[in-house]
Amino acid sequence: RVGAGIQFFRKNLGVASLKVDVLQTQIDYLGKKAGFYSNLKQNGFELEANLSYLQSQNLMSNTSFLRHKFLLAKHFKYFTLGISENAETNKWTSNNTDSLGFNSFSFNELSAFFNEPDSSKQKYFIIYKLREDKLPFNNNLETYSNSKDLSAGLSLIQKKGIRLNTRLNYRELAIKDSLNKFFNNENALSGRAELQLQLFKNSITWSSFYETGFGFETKKDYQYIEVATGQGQFTWIDYNKNGIKELDEFEIAKFADEANFIKIVLPGLETEKIFLSQLNQSINLQADRVWSKSAGFKGFLAHFSNRFAFNIIQKANHDDYFPDLTDNPDIISLNWNLRNVFSFRSTNRNWQIDYIYDERKFKIPLVSGIEYKEQFKNSVKLKWKIKKQFTLFNTSSMGEQSNFSELFSWKSYKINSVSNKIAFQFQPKINHFGKISYRYSGKLNSMSIEKAETHEVKLSYNQNIFKKGSVQASFSTINVFYNSDDLSTISYEMLDGLQPGQNMLWELIYNQRLSDVFQLSVNYTGRVSENNPVIHYGGVQIRANF
Repeated sequence: RVGAGIQFFRKNLGVASLKVDVLQTQIDYLGKKAGFYSNLKQNGFELEANLSYLQSQNLMSNTSFLRHKFLLAKHFKYFTLGISENAETNKWTSNNTDSLGFNSFSFNELSAFFNEPDSSKQKYFIIYKLREDKLPFNNNLETYSNSKDLSAGLSLIQKKGIRLNTRLNYRELAIKDSLNKFFNNENALSGRAELQLQLFKNSITWSSFYETGFGFETKKDYQYIEVATGQGQFTWIDYNKNGIKELDEFEIAKFADEANFIKIVLPGLETEKIFLSQLNQSINLQADRVWSKSAGFKGFLAHFSNRFAFNIIQKANHDDYFPDLTDNPDIISLNWNLRNVFSFRSTNRNWQIDYIYDERKFKIPLVSGIEYKEQFKNSVKLKWKIKKQFTLFNTSSMGEQSNFSELFSWKSYKINSVSNKIAFQFQPKINHFGKISYRYSGKLNSMSIEKAETHEVKLSYNQNIFKKGSVQASFSTINVFYNSDDLSTISYEMLDGLQPGQNMLWELIYNQRLSDVFQLSVNYTGRVSENNPVIHYGGVQIRANF
């Protein structure tokens, strides 16, 4: 690695700096990075510039990344006027085909703003912004959308742990279709509010975020693109043995050696007006922050804590500016996540108990119909440090997972599950420990007759090498009982990608810090099942942190 830089500083004017880095390895990696930053102030004027350029070359691809931000402002006593520019271009090209990668993009923003000085406790602002987005088309970055935004907002900050932010935004958006013509002009009004509270020595923390608006939703389509093994998220299973990759034959990969496809969402031509509402809510209660030294009932309550988080993003075709918490069929799109963790003695090092509730719902409109997924789970976790070197863990869970596809009805299921995992950890020294565990899992598809039982015994070992790296190794033997011979989405989900009968899995991971910049990671996994060959998968990765 070779680097050089220069900096200019004048007390009454500001600072400007330029830095260049070149990084090269013996495995055909070359990275070049240049950055410039300046912040100059004179007579109430402020000029800020921030530029960054990164170019890299490796065995698979070449990348170039350019980002630049500029700001020119005039500060008055009670307000500030200014203009700004923000742009980014990110290009990926393949060494084999010299084609522009699908993950390439660029955008450019121009803004004019009017706001109150930063020193004020009550801040207001007005911003007008123009934006252009570009995506790959015919091996070039072509304009995909243009937008105009007018925003206004108010922020209130109090010393006693209270913060309130509000914002109102009007947008005009034009999107291009596959014929490179603007086909959809979207005019949307949206608003948001955010409230944060920190009360009673932070024993109660509250965070609320609410956003609403309306616009147009495009029904989406998707396709799967093959990538290098281990770089994707999906796997293809030829269920009907015809050798054709069909949309209903892709599943979320359970193992890295199967993950060689990614899912690309494509905008369709069919649009409809929607009303958007989003709510994020989190509440944390930690009684020990006020009653940790108390006796009696208050001292007992100090052992308890609770963390609650809820997020919902909903799009509906009816005029409803607050999320509908019922199963309303008028809801077009839904993303729902709820999690609550109720703990007893969460700060105790010797033992603690957690009760966890998770709930997720996902609904998306596609050109081919509706897809809906739902999952909830109840878990109880126990940790007991028997002695200094010995710790016992136990996790019991019960839940349900369902999937509904309007087009591919045979991919629909409702799986009820129960599981228990008990683990015993031996840690003779602080830098390494071993663990043995047993896990039982039972699953039943209540929409049909499929039933699965899994018994797993696992051995694992971890060692941390101070300032050098770490080693992780594990071996599992898994017995799977399944009452169906069908090869389908349901069987892949119920068996977690394993095969009926005896399965064995093993893994070895080695991480080493080569220098302040480079980090080496070597991983190897293997698995085998009855009447199937052994599968070996490994990889080597070097990360460079500039």
